[in-house]
Amino acid sequence: MPSSTSNSSDRLTGKLDLRAWILGFVIILACELSARALGYRPRLTDSEEIWAEQRARVSQFDGNTVALIGTSRMQVDIDPKELAPYFPGKPVVMLAIAGRRPLAALEDLAEDATFRGVVICDIDPSWMLPKNWNDQRPYIDFYKTHLSAVAWIKLQLHLAIVPLKNFCFLHEQFSLARLIRGPAYRDYVFMRRDRFVEAQFDRVGSDLARLQKNDKLADHDDGTGTFLSPKEMESHYSKVEACVKALYKKGGRVIFVRMPTSGKRWESNQRTVPKPLYWDNFAARTQATCIHFKDYASLSGFDCPDTSHLDYRDSARFTKALGELIAREVRR
Repeated sequence: MPSSTSNSSDRLTGKLDLRAWILGFVIILACELSARALGYRPRLTDSEEIWAEQRARVSQFDGNTVALIGTSRMQVDIDPKELAPYFPGKPVVMLAIAGRRPLAALEDLAEDATFRGVVICDIDPSWMLPKNWNDQRPYIDFYKTHLSAVAWIKLQLHLAIVPLKNFCFLHEQFSLARLIRGPAYRDYVFMRRDRFVEAQFDRVGSDLARLQKNDKLADHDDGTGTFLSPKEMESHYSKVEACVKALYKKGGRVIFVRMPTSGKRWESNQRTVPKPLYWDNFAARTQATCIHFKDYASLSGFDCPDTSHLDYRDSARFTKALGELIAREVRR
């Protein structure tokens, strides 16, 4: 029979455990409130798992979907919800990946027997070199290894716990030192579950000049101010065109879009790969629809605060302008 001393000890241990839980909760709550007071917001971190979930949607609906592929410009500038009305009956899926050129994704969709929809691809001719083809390959390979039932269940479990990672105090730039210094930091990019990213440049404030300075200005590879000649680039366009032909053969369609850039980034791009010699040359050699933002008044009046991406307040307007333009081009 347990002694009264033992019972008292158990009760004391239970009280201490409860107090520890309460204290832990209070500390977490205090950190979270402090982080939010400094301007941090919950955000979803992109991952191969989340990309794979969206990639699976592309092959659903009898493959009659709209796949948005590209880099962060596509992910920030084109809102799938705003584009959807221009493609009635076709789900619009965001597959762009920040910092990774989309050539492997274009090839993957061309090889996917289930896909016969529309590809809208954020592209620049200077990206079409062989060494750039595998930029997005790790995401594609991850998706292809998660096709079994067991693996897919594990993927869904991962996605189910993603919101638990969204506490503001878990942000990589939040720290005790930051808390002491005060609200100098403002996160400005927030990803939705459909992988569209809002760039809220109004939160950057005085850090915008530093953001522009630290961002690479060159869209080409070597940063030396030189590039392959237009004639040399023509051989690299052929592999891209092979993907285009494969998609059209299945009943699909490809729309290449040169997304807006501005300021020193645009000037740097035009010194190295001027539009008449590269984009126009590429556009003349593909059966895909090609839309360059500089060729249309409805697309050319947008400013990129960091020289490379639109502010979220402009993304909706740009998406609608592009949607209307695509609707006209597709009907031709």
